[in-house]
Amino acid sequence: MDSAFVPGALTIIPNGFSLGVSSNDNICSVLKSSFSQRTRGSRIGVSLSAVKAPEKQIVTPKRQVNDETNKGKMYRVYIIDDPFNTREYVISVLLEVVSGLTFSRAYDAMMSAHTRGQGLVVVVTQEVAEHYSSQIMNKGVLSMCVPDE
Repeated sequence: MDSAFVPGALTIIPNGFSLGVSSNDNICSVLKSSFSQRTRGSRIGVSLSAVKAPEKQIVTPKRQVNDETNKGKMYRVYIIDDPFNTREYVISVLLEVVSGLTFSRAYDAMMSAHTRGQGLVVVVTQEVAEHYSSQIMNKGVLSMCVPDE
């Protein structure tokens, strides 16, 4: 990488005087005002040094993968028909709890539960299935998760 001007990294040293230049400063105006205020007729040697821009490195953290989790069995999340909740409420609960679930899929699950007694909501890993099922039940809708065969 070639040497490049890095805002805030340039230091001007006239006879032992250091001047930091920020990214918002115009270097010419800073030099002019600084020298005119401090020199007034004397000779000054100026040393400018450009600092190389640091190379940006993207570091991705290494994950420890648990083979059991990676091969994880899939589980089905079902809702169970009940005489208490309205169809609209069940759909709103599913849309709120299950991330990425479309209205159409939530409607189909609700109608399946209404007509057949249970409706498949989603097939996910065990941990996610248990989370969804407990969140759905916390909202008052009956739910269960079973291993996918």
